[in-house]
Amino acid sequence: MYNTCFSLVFNEVIKFNQMKNAALVILFLFCSILGFSQESKWVFFTENQEPFYLYINNQLQNRVPLQQVEADHLVLKEYQVTIEFKDITLGVIRQNIKTKKERETVYVVYNNGGVDYEVDLYVKAKRGVYSPGVKVPQIADYEGYKGKVGCAQPVSEAKVNELVETLEGYTFGDQGAESIRAFIKNHCVTVAQFKKMLKTVDFEDNKLSLAKYAYSYVFDRENYYLIHNLFDYPYSVEDLNNYIGNRP
Repeated sequence: MYNTCFSLVFNEVIKFNQMKNAALVILFLFCSILGFSQESKWVFFTENQEPFYLYINNQLQNRVPLQQVEADHLVLKEYQVTIEFKDITLGVIRQNIKTKKERETVYVVYNNGGVDYEVDLYVKAKRGVYSPGVKVPQIADYEGYKGKVGCAQPVSEAKVNELVETLEGYTFGDQGAESIRAFIKNHCVTVAQFKKMLKTVDFEDNKLSLAKYAYSYVFDRENYYLIHNLFDYPYSVEDLNNYIGNRP
């Protein structure tokens, strides 16, 4: 009887150890999966408040250009980061960055004193002033357009028509060109609205100069080809496309 009792106890101990080992294996696997899936978060901001688009592994993070952009749910060890400024004359930054597990990491984008911009850890570079939180403006629903936008809320047609009426009263073409440039800088316009303005400009060179300038500001950038028929010469369209396409 003693042996029988001992055997029962021994068997139960073995079963308990087996269950405990199985539980430990499951716990280990769970912790391993959890460890690999720890999410990191990045925040990028520009020292001088230049709006930009952020791409993580070629995936656009913000449809409208912002001065500060967040990227979260980062689970890979390294990502390709691309920063494309709203003002296309400022160029594009491409850089591979390693993640830091379970951490929010802040990066500052700044001009190094020349023509190039750099990305560095905020705590290391000690440039600019970082404020937590990102305000994302509501993007207008414009004719079903879903592409990247240069601004969030296009100006009213009434304001555009008022400007066009003024432009048509100018005697000299350069007066109109300067007025259009100032209006675009201070208002969000669609390609269709810009096209109305461009129709009032007589000289081809002025049209081309304005078209190059306006690209960085228009709402629906991907519709920019719609202004091509306003040019008198094919080489003007080619020049415009090269200017836009050859940005760094």
